[in-house]
Amino acid sequence: ETLEGLSGLLEGDSICLTERGDIESVPRHPSFHIFACMNPPTDVGKKYLPPGLRNRFTELFVDELLDKSDLVTLLSESLPKGLSPSDSRLGSEDIATFYLEMLSLPLMDGVGQKPKFSLRTLCRAMDHARVLLPRYGWTRSLYEGLTMGFVSQLDYASQNKVVATIKSLVAKAMTGGGPGGKDKDKDKRRMNAPKCPGKDFVKIQGFWLEAGGPIPEESNVYVVSPTIAKHLTDIARVV
Repeated sequence: ETLEGLSGLLEGDSICLTERGDIESVPRHPSFHIFACMNPPTDVGKKYLPPGLRNRFTELFVDELLDKSDLVTLLSESLPKGLSPSDSRLGSEDIATFYLEMLSLPLMDGVGQKPKFSLRTLCRAMDHARVLLPRYGWTRSLYEGLTMGFVSQLDYASQNKVVATIKSLVAKAMTGGGPGGKDKDKDKRRMNAPKCPGKDFVKIQGFWLEAGGPIPEESNVYVVSPTIAKHLTDIARVV
């Protein structure tokens, strides 16, 4: 319906919004322009624009962002401000290198296809990391954000490859990785769950989740196998 409305507006000089009960048309301004953007219809459920509407636009194709300097510029704007000196070691250049490596690795998703990573995947991972930051700190938040964005849809073998790469990335912020392995306890605390943020929270697989009204009860009937524990971790990470 929206596309039909746009088509009528582009071909004529007015539009009547009958959906909201209008009976009079709204004239189009002489300087009226529409700027639109659309990702290629490579995902499920996406379709090309109808040719009649698409031909009304002047089309400019913008290719995938693959230049490292451009990625660094983008990531520099998305990194949180005021990070600690150790957290600041995880800079935009390191994350850009990780993203380009993900595009080149021979990975498979759960149905045996090559996963489609894009700038949207990276931005969603960074957004998720910023959401987790106040509660978990930047090192762990970045680890969880990248894991959520780049690991969840992969098969088991590919997951191991990517998780190892992410761990190598966040190790730059660790203080125990240098000579002598100093402050290893501090590194462990950095990746563990912090103190309980409130009485209404429960810890599930290292994540503090806000509980609902009913009092949580543990059951001895269900066995939490390693596979179930991993699935619980994936769910808790997103929630």
